[in-house]
Parts: sequence; structure tokens; C-alpha cells
Amino acid sequence: MAENKKSIIVYADWQSVFDELDDNEAGQLIKHFFAYVNDENPIAPNKLIKIAFEPIRLSLKRDLQKWNEKKQDKSLNGRMGNLKRWNLDLYNKVVLEEITIDEAENIAKHRKTSLPDISESHRVANIAVNDSVSVNVNDTVNVSVNDILLEKETKNIIKGKSLNLNPKIKNIEERRKEFNESLKPFFVQYGFQMMESFYNYWAELTMDKKKMRFEIQKTWETNLRLATWSKNNIKFNNNATKQPISSETGNRKLTIDEQIAKRQSDFERRLNESIENIPNGDDTERY
Repeated sequence: MAENKKSIIVYADWQSVFDELDDNEAGQLIKHFFAYVNDENPIAPNKLIKIAFEPIRLSLKRDLQKWNEKKQDKSLNGRMGNLKRWNLDLYNKVVLEEITIDEAENIAKHRKTSLPDISESHRVANIAVNDSVSVNVNDTVNVSVNDILLEKETKNIIKGKSLNLNPKIKNIEERRKEFNESLKPFFVQYGFQMMESFYNYWAELTMDKKKMRFEIQKTWETNLRLATWSKNNIKFNNNATKQPISSETGNRKLTIDEQIAKRQSDFERRLNESIENIPNGDDTERY
């Protein structure tokens, strides 16, 4: 029997084997059985006992193999759990089959510090805040901010996200241009006149000149806002909201694409004029 294995499974159907033996033979078989499971490597006293014990031996072998497989699985799960907690980057490589678990553990042994589990770090931090702790300033802190950021970056990459540690600061002019660009796909559907009034209304600046009207809304979906705006135009103005696309230059009619391009150019010119009228000052904010 395997090392540290203290129990075995005895099957009820083995009784039929013992029933075919007399008491003396049954006694020899049971003694041979216990000698075998205790790794005494017994030799059957005769051919009858050897034949009677063979199906029992095969059952014990199958059970031992299953026990060893479960033991290995538990050991592997424990190793993987430890690797995930203290070396998340190595754990991910093992999962992706880039390295073996033995290689990962070998790398971890040569590291001076381990990447802590982020939730565990938060728990420890909360304890440190709530309790009074005496710290020797000469002690060495092994976990650095870079370590924590690295683990956070690794988790975000696995989830398909990218951690941007240096977000761009956009000023009001850039955001107004972006808003204008987002409206371009709707020009043909709703017409220039309606789109211009829609933009002028929602791009209006707040009193502090730092945000546009649409940016302070709790919810915003451009396509739904435009649909509502169009319905209100029809309701209150009692006319079609689409501006007919027709224009002539000399004796030649402009194509639809030329008309849209011309009106968009006029629109952007007016936008730039309105931006130039914004008072100077620190109107940038993290957005």
C-alpha cells in the first residue's frame, strides 16, 4: 500500500470468494490479504490461495491508482493556489502553458519579493488604518507601489482592459470638436439646419466655461436625443425637419456629397468662430 495510506476499500462481492473456501483456506486468504496491503510482499501458501486472491489484488491496484491521482490533483491545486496568491504573473503563464509549474516555482524562489494578492493588500491596509500600529522606521518595506501597479496591470490585461496611468487632459475646445465629429453621421438623416440647432443648444457652455450642456446630463445617447429633437421640431414647427439638399453653382447643380461637404465646412467655420470667443483662462480639466 502507498505511503501515508491508512485505509482500503473492501467490496461486499468478495464474500462469494470466501464462501467457496473452507475455514482453513479462508483463514489463509485473509492473512495473505492483510500481509499484502501492509507491503509485506507475501507469497501465497498454495495455488488455490493465489488464484482466489488475484481478483482482490486487481481491485486493490485500481483503487491505489485512483488514490494516487487524487493526491496528485490536490497537490497541484495547492501549488497553483500558492502561485496565484504570491506570483500572479507566473500563475497566468502556467495557465497559458507558456511555462511549467516547476519552472514557475523555480523563478519564484529566486525573487526577492512576491507580488501580493491585491485583495489581501487591501485587507491589511484596512487593518493598519483602523488599528494603532508601532512601526520601526528602520524596517525594510518589501512591497513597492510598482509591484502593486504591475499586478493591477496584469489583471486588467487578462480581462481585456488596458490600464492608462497617464490619461490625457482634454480642454473644452478639443471636446467641442469631438462632439461635432460625433454628429457627422446624422447629417444626411436629419439635415444641416436641424443638426446646427441641435449642436448649438447642446454645446452651450456652463457658467464656468468648463463643460458643455450635454456633458452635465445624467444620461446621454446621441441617436435617441436626435430622434426626440426631430419629433419636437415636427410637433411645434409643423414642418419637415430635414433641410432639402438642393443648391446650384452657376449652371451646374452640386452633387449631394458636395452639398454636405459645403455645409459641413460652414458648420465647422462657425464652430471655430464660437471657440475663439471663449474667454481665456484655465478651462482645462481632467475629463
